[in-house]
Amino acid sequence: MIKVEEWCIKMRRYKDFVRIFSLSVVTTFFACTPRMGEKDVVSVDRQVFSAAEFFTEESETEFGAFPDSSRREAVARFAKRRIIFLESKKRGIPLKEAVAVQLAVLGDNAVVEKILEDEVWSQLMSDSSLRILYDRLGREIGLHHVVLTYEGSNRSVSDRTEEEAMNLIREIREKVVSGEMKFFEAAKEYSEDPARFNDGYVGQIKWGEFFEPLQSVAFSLDAGEISQPVRSNVGYHIVRVTGGKKISLPDYDEMLPQLQGFLRGGRGHEFKLELERFESKLRKIYAVRFNTDHVQQAYRELIKIHGDREGSPKVTEIPEMTANVVMCVAGGVPVDLNWFKARIVRFSPFLTSSIISSEETLVMSLEHILFRFLAQKYAEDNRDESWFQDAERLKKRREYELLMQKLLDELGRDDSESTPKELLDSVISRHAIRINEAFLKQPR
Repeated sequence: MIKVEEWCIKMRRYKDFVRIFSLSVVTTFFACTPRMGEKDVVSVDRQVFSAAEFFTEESETEFGAFPDSSRREAVARFAKRRIIFLESKKRGIPLKEAVAVQLAVLGDNAVVEKILEDEVWSQLMSDSSLRILYDRLGREIGLHHVVLTYEGSNRSVSDRTEEEAMNLIREIREKVVSGEMKFFEAAKEYSEDPARFNDGYVGQIKWGEFFEPLQSVAFSLDAGEISQPVRSNVGYHIVRVTGGKKISLPDYDEMLPQLQGFLRGGRGHEFKLELERFESKLRKIYAVRFNTDHVQQAYRELIKIHGDREGSPKVTEIPEMTANVVMCVAGGVPVDLNWFKARIVRFSPFLTSSIISSEETLVMSLEHILFRFLAQKYAEDNRDESWFQDAERLKKRREYELLMQKLLDELGRDDSESTPKELLDSVISRHAIRINEAFLKQPR
């Protein structure tokens, strides 16, 4: 048996061990828990993020107006973004060629996206625009039309010139308006559209169900009224409206989320029309001038470069050209094929693999790039430093969205049973997030 004296000695030693072990655990805990000062926001694992870093992604003004609960949510979102960036970096996602290219252009595209919010979406989301949409969605109209195609128009069945089509549609309208012909007779005799077999009747349409500009013209007419000649990509039209009726809708205030969603979804063509208005404004401000002959010459140069290879020339195959052909001038900048290629890489990497099958597709690609270039130039000429700080925050959000999607794609290949939310939650849960409570309570 153990003597009492020996037992007491052993117990003292055991207590000393427990005390030392406990002190070691506490010391290790505090050593592994990063200390945060009053200007720090949150720690993710061992890394501390400062207020300066936090406000590169969040608006300090908006954050200052938040209640404590919303501040906490904003900081938690920031921490989750840091985890996504960290996990993506561990897996080498940002270094993959396609992702690296996308990340490289997000800064310029964020500026363009934000200027579109200012100049296009802000107009569409105004109360007056939403009330016009509400009125349009509350109507259904019967639509009749006569259409004349011309050589080069979509689905053309005629070899007449565009000018001949325009002159003929004017003559037809005069006959209908004067009473010389009925509208349905004109449709049967002249129209080059399947609706001619039904007296030119297209059907009952609601806003968002027909193409522009015919839709806007039709909804601007009174019942029985005949439109002026209208040009579309199909041909020249005259339009007549009959049989309008009201559609019962919830109250305007109740409909607001649906109205905004309708516009954001592009279902009624409003965005396209407002975008065209802004693009026209940019072209006027920066005196854009195309040289048709030089565009044709540039296309011939591309075909020559492509040589005998199959298919049409790709943008990536444009070499540096010594004999530059200026296709247009925009804001005093001469636009040639070298400029075109460089800007595609900067603004729209998805175009780098597109083929240039005709002069028309060359011009379409060029106009797309020109718009993005001029939108950025417009921002530089008309916006201040704080605006560009907001654009930088937008860029950070877009980087996060891109990397999160790529990360989820990889995780999904390993675990196809879980939902994207479950995959994301599993990634977040592997990291320790500690929010600085003192930062949340700081007055701003």
